[in-house]
Amino acid sequence: MFPLGSVLIPGTPLPLRVFEPRYQALVDVTIETGEPFGIVLIERGFEVGGGDQRFGVGTFAHLLGVGDLDGGHRGIVVRGGGRFEVTEWLVDDPYPRAEVEPLDEPPGFSPDIDGAEASVRQALALLSELGHDLGLDQLEVPDEPVAASWALSALCPVGPLDAQELLEAGDAAIRLQLIKEFADDQAALSRMRLAGG
Repeated sequence: MFPLGSVLIPGTPLPLRVFEPRYQALVDVTIETGEPFGIVLIERGFEVGGGDQRFGVGTFAHLLGVGDLDGGHRGIVVRGGGRFEVTEWLVDDPYPRAEVEPLDEPPGFSPDIDGAEASVRQALALLSELGHDLGLDQLEVPDEPVAASWALSALCPVGPLDAQELLEAGDAAIRLQLIKEFADDQAALSRMRLAGG
């Protein structure tokens, strides 16, 4: 397990700088076995040093590449796979470990892909007017509800706790509704800022 201060969204790449010995060991095992490791959001505490409290739902991280950096650090790139729920935290030796159960990903009832996409596009366009480039030109949304919900989750301008709520959503329809709400809230804030409020 690799606790972080950010959420890994399924289907999304994430670059990481690995320098703590325990996570160097985790990367070594991942390279040897070819198995993914888990990424969970830190609920309280810090990424470095341990002693943190962690959320119980995370994402399988599949290793895409490894490179050596200065100072004995490593740069790795992972891609989010499926979600899991932690059933038991184990001893953090030689690195954080847990027993997990994969989570199913149902599409839900009548998912509103178009509404969520329109809200995210609006939020990103307003943020662009404020000088933030958050990837509006990269917004390609699949037709399939689960894939669409993850693509929009990755681009919806939210902080880690809201991203965790998206990760934990029971199905794609619920997630798409949350995305619409979060994006609409961000758009309203951006409009206030643009109006000088």
